[in-house]
Parts: sequence; C-alpha cells; structure tokens
Amino acid sequence: MAHAIPKALFEKGRMADRILSAGILSSTSKELFAPRVDVRKLSDKYVISVELPGVENEDIDVDLKNGALIVTATLREPAEAQAGRSILSERRYGTYKRQFTLGADAKEEQIQTHLGNGVLNITIPR
Repeated sequence: MAHAIPKALFEKGRMADRILSAGILSSTSKELFAPRVDVRKLSDKYVISVELPGVENEDIDVDLKNGALIVTATLREPAEAQAGRSILSERRYGTYKRQFTLGADAKEEQIQTHLGNGVLNITIPR
C-alpha cells in the first residue's frame, strides 16, 4: 500500500510533520523493506531523496500518473545469502512502493532523477 503526500502539503510547507512512513511487505521474506525518504521544498524545486542502498539502477522505476509520482524499487537477496544455514539475518529484501502527489506548481515534464551512493534523488522543478 502506498501513501500519498497531500497536494496541500507542498503548498503549506509542513512536509516534515506530515510525511507518512510507507512500505510493502516483501512477497518473498514477508519482512518490511521501507527505505527512508526526505522531501525538501526549495525556492525553485522540490527534491525527494530515497535511501536505496544495494538496489540496482535497473530495479528502480519512477513513474508519473495523473499528477502522482510513483517510486518502485526492488532489493534482491544475493544468491550467496540463500546458500548455507543463516546464523543471523537482519537485512530485508523485497519490493518497495511509494507515491507522492505533486503540487500544482510542479513542472512534471522536467522531472529528473539521479542514483548515487545508494540514494535516489528526484528533482521536480516548480
């Protein structure tokens, strides 16, 4: 289940107080894979940063539908982690989906993404 950021959130500047945590239960491990997200409003743009360490570029999808920005990412369990008997396993794998409703001032056709150092940065000009 994805959570949306209300359009009014961008307009009122109270993003940090209202952002909901989100995640989807992994279909393989039944554990929660829920990366942390920061949303910033700057004078000329919004910047959404999603922590995705270990997620390959080809396992990330950023889509725009009806004014909603949808981020989907899959963290795959490495083959060597499946071999042998696990003594301790704290890492989580699976699929993550998060939806953000863009403000009326967002320039949807100019959205840019960059993945670096395990962080997906999405820049939305306004």
